[in-house]
Amino acid sequence: MSDWDFIIAPSTVTVDIAMDEVAIPLNSLRMIGTDDLYSGLHEWIIETSHALSEEQRKRNSRATGIAVEFHPQIDAKDFPTFVEALANIDPQQLVETRLSWLRESPNYPGDEAILADRDLYIDYMYDLHREKFERKEKQFDREWFGSDWDELHAPENALTEAVDHLRFMWDTYMKAEWKRVKPIVAQAVEAFRAQDYTGMGAYDAVEAVTGRNMRGKGFFEDRMEKADRLIFMPTAHLGPYISWGKMEEKTLFFFFGVRPPKNAPNRSVDLNRSELLVRLNALADETRLKILELLTEHDEMCAQDFINNLNLSQSSASRHLRQLTASGYLSERRKDVAKCYSLNPDRIDDTIRGLQQFLKKS
Repeated sequence: MSDWDFIIAPSTVTVDIAMDEVAIPLNSLRMIGTDDLYSGLHEWIIETSHALSEEQRKRNSRATGIAVEFHPQIDAKDFPTFVEALANIDPQQLVETRLSWLRESPNYPGDEAILADRDLYIDYMYDLHREKFERKEKQFDREWFGSDWDELHAPENALTEAVDHLRFMWDTYMKAEWKRVKPIVAQAVEAFRAQDYTGMGAYDAVEAVTGRNMRGKGFFEDRMEKADRLIFMPTAHLGPYISWGKMEEKTLFFFFGVRPPKNAPNRSVDLNRSELLVRLNALADETRLKILELLTEHDEMCAQDFINNLNLSQSSASRHLRQLTASGYLSERRKDVAKCYSLNPDRIDDTIRGLQQFLKKS
């Protein structure tokens, strides 16, 4: 008896659009200190980062990292309530939370070995994160992960410092900013909740909500194949980028910049303005305009070509190409080990039309 091949439809996912008043402000605080890596983030992120000392930025990264670890465990309606709940956490929960996910990781040497040897812990974390650091072209920071190990041995101090810093950031910076941006975030949530995601697979849902095509991203595929629920949260500070993570084994969450849904019949003026600012920000730079100009003369160029033609450093080229790609002006593909880019003229035409329509309505 012969075998038959059948076409199997991709699994569908449940899509939630969430107005999470803990996760969204926390995501904004997590971005502070990353302005050197991601041009195009909202000016509030840049200005707040510059207002902090280097020590405060490091403290912010550690405090928000701890907050992210405990977010799934704390049911709080808003950020101040979450911070007060975090202050009452048993410090040993920090140790257990951090070790619990390590126990599920490959080749885990065991709690006793990890807690006894700082260098072993750092080396193991390097092995776990190697792909991520290579993908983002970042150096592995041994000092940072060494501080992780230190926190496992002084969890009470780590939690106290985290809570104190989060209170400071909320009172000094985030409280007024969240009051300002909350209405437009709520508009985006309402607009995307009105869309129909019935029958969509994970990749289709991500593209429908964020506007980003994540197919072919090797680091992403395994988690997407397992996902049966996607949670999307709009933020006013992420610019053209998206950020994502795993909440549970089959639940992924995504943050994306506030904007109107592509085919929404009634598009909010505020959301239109926000989207235009992100797109125009990507064009408001001489180097990025030169990159686009070069691609009108060449069908495709790789990162090294821009470095050579425009006399850029690798980090500078990566920063500009990342923003143009995230904004949709460039299409990116892998060619052997190199990243290569081509112009997306449809995005340019769409931006021009969007500006014309916005000005007519205004």
